[in-house]
Amino acid sequence: MASVSSTSSSTSTNSLTGLKGYGGLASGLDTDSLIYSMTLSTRTKIAKQKQNKQLLEWKQTAYRSVSSKLVEFSQKYTSYTSSTNLLSSKLFSSSKTAVSGTNSSKVSISGSSSTANGMSISSVEKLASDAKLTMNSTASTGALTSGAISTDTVDVNKLIGQSLTFQYGSESYTVYMQDKEGADYTSAEGIADSINAALKDISISGGGTLADKIQFGTTDGKDKITMTSNDKAGNTVQIKSGGTTALSALGLEAGKNIKNGETVTGTETITKENLTEHKKFEDMVKGKTMTFSYNGTSKTVTLMEDGFKSAATDTEGRLKELQENMQSQLDKEFGTNRVTVGVTAENGLSFKTTIPNEKDNDGNFKEDTSSVLKVTSASSGLLGSNGALKINSGDSNRLNTSAELAKSGLKNLASGSLDSYATNGELNLEINGTKITGLTTSSSISDIMTAVNNSDAKVSMSYLETSDKFVLTSTDGGAAGKIDFGTSANNFASVLFGTEKTDDNSKGYTITQGQDAIINVKYAGSDTPVTLQRGSNSFNLEGVSVTLNGTFDSKDNKADEVTFTSTVDTDKIYSAVESMVKDYNDMISYINKEVSTKPNRTYSPLTDEQKEEMTDNQITKWEEKAKEGLLFNDSDLSAMATSLRTVFTGALNASALEKLGINVSSDYSENGKISIDETKFKAALETNLDQIQELFTGTKDTSSTGKDGIMTRMKAVTDRYAATTGATKGILINKAGSTYAATSVLSNSIQKQMDSIDKTVSSLEDILEAEQTRYQNQFTNLETLISQMNSQSSYLSSMTGS
Repeated sequence: MASVSSTSSSTSTNSLTGLKGYGGLASGLDTDSLIYSMTLSTRTKIAKQKQNKQLLEWKQTAYRSVSSKLVEFSQKYTSYTSSTNLLSSKLFSSSKTAVSGTNSSKVSISGSSSTANGMSISSVEKLASDAKLTMNSTASTGALTSGAISTDTVDVNKLIGQSLTFQYGSESYTVYMQDKEGADYTSAEGIADSINAALKDISISGGGTLADKIQFGTTDGKDKITMTSNDKAGNTVQIKSGGTTALSALGLEAGKNIKNGETVTGTETITKENLTEHKKFEDMVKGKTMTFSYNGTSKTVTLMEDGFKSAATDTEGRLKELQENMQSQLDKEFGTNRVTVGVTAENGLSFKTTIPNEKDNDGNFKEDTSSVLKVTSASSGLLGSNGALKINSGDSNRLNTSAELAKSGLKNLASGSLDSYATNGELNLEINGTKITGLTTSSSISDIMTAVNNSDAKVSMSYLETSDKFVLTSTDGGAAGKIDFGTSANNFASVLFGTEKTDDNSKGYTITQGQDAIINVKYAGSDTPVTLQRGSNSFNLEGVSVTLNGTFDSKDNKADEVTFTSTVDTDKIYSAVESMVKDYNDMISYINKEVSTKPNRTYSPLTDEQKEEMTDNQITKWEEKAKEGLLFNDSDLSAMATSLRTVFTGALNASALEKLGINVSSDYSENGKISIDETKFKAALETNLDQIQELFTGTKDTSSTGKDGIMTRMKAVTDRYAATTGATKGILINKAGSTYAATSVLSNSIQKQMDSIDKTVSSLEDILEAEQTRYQNQFTNLETLISQMNSQSSYLSSMTGS
């Protein structure tokens, strides 16, 4: 589209001038349209000024796009902080280091250093190793068993497995009433304490926990539950929802808001009897699901889906039928005889990982000690100390690292009481003379490992579930590391790791103290090896990162030595030059396109009125055309393009450059495009590195050609037009500013022109407002006069008619 027409409809007129939109009631004149026409000259001046400013904004952006390319090019190829700085002798002296020799596979290197050239490792006497504790036996009992199961009528707490969801401010948080150690859901006090403990585990937005905002308690008689808001921020608190059983048993109402200091009291009297349901064992088990993890694969089985069929109602009969049911399902899910289900002498269930088709002398499947079986979840009412199966979530044939120590399955606890390893409830654990604090007899294995790893004992502790062993490793490398438990008789380390190595290696642990790596190095020009001792197998050697993979001894056989060879890194230099040439060509192409693109004079910036009549897509397409050719024949850019085109030929003539693999296009339309011949250029690097370096980095003072090097000339051009630092900025930076020079963004010649236009527009808008007000007043007076005349005429007519 080549033109845009404007209209003077009342709608567009009103929206653009701010006129009230009332016509002359007495005169019948369209006063808004008249005022619009009478102020057209001023509004045209405003629109013209805005168009001029828009052109300047576009032009400023176009200049900044050009200067940004120059700045980025300079930062990449002439900045001393860049790894591809072609002005730096460091790039041209870069080397790559390799190792050779019969034993080179036993030494890995990375990085490069010219000083390593000719150096060799004649032997590696020892590899470094950290001090380490290795357990000779397993850490857990290796059994996954339940507690004693009763198949009589079972008393079940109504609250266990229920949940309460709280609304605090705009967020919701859910608390689950779980059957875990310390929880008590048989009295009002116990319930309040258990819920408060659960609230402490829930972090809230803004910091802190839900326990900071909500507190449960009891009435004076300690027979009813209370909930109090402690929030001083002005948020409301409520029980948003909860299990019907829980709300009913506690007598609490969902949806009731309370503010800071307010309390709601449950309506139900809390007694153990009121919270207890009497359920039959078969009802608690039938159709319920249980999920097992076997070596990381989880499967869910459904228990007694068709109910108990045996006539036997005693515990032994019921357990036998349940055992057979679970065995068939686990066989189906994990493979026949991968897991063997049994009934213990204490009327519990046992689960063992076994080896199919391999039996011991008693005819039982052999135990598979390499596999891990774990109970991960189950239907409500099955798990926990009050559950039908008397087994806990997380129980496995390995340690339950999240359970408290007494229930973790730690093997050596069977022969000693926890209390004998504690003082006033605090666990006695000492490693390398450092007492590990903050642990109690109720702590978990996870708590212990965290405390050890965060202590000053300088060891790292972990549990390998598959092998069922603890690993203790010194964090001080090599010979500096140690592992020592001292001589204290009640050090809990003896429970964790077992007694120290016995004669038959049947139990306990072995401690291997750390040692340093010992290597013998021959430096260039010397046949006498120097012995080095390092605490790690990875270290820096003359600027090269070395990793030892094995021991060896060359025994004066040169071929067996690991020899370092450093050569010029032609790939690195070529890669940097190739990248520079590509970016140079892109930059030249972009600048010449900006300078040579002619503007289409039929497309000028749109006025506000014109935009009102167009769609967003039409506006976008129009402005794309209007932005073309903004920098056409720009004198600064033309001069800069000429300077850039002669950067290469000004450093060396074209034929001399071609011999080095650098070609300058003679096609005028390509504006000095550069290409590089990889084979020739790399060959020149191998034979004439100094010449190549001088070609790029040289100055007239040092250059044998008496000319500045390519990058020296390049930097002179980029600094002249796009320098962003120092007292004198580049020509384009002074003209249009740049985000790379913060102070120039609001202080440049184009910005000053736009600021001047803003002042002119502001002045014209004041004039327009005054004109509109004046004409509105005049038309108002005219309407008043005409109204008066009409009134008089009507009066005279009525008088005459009478």
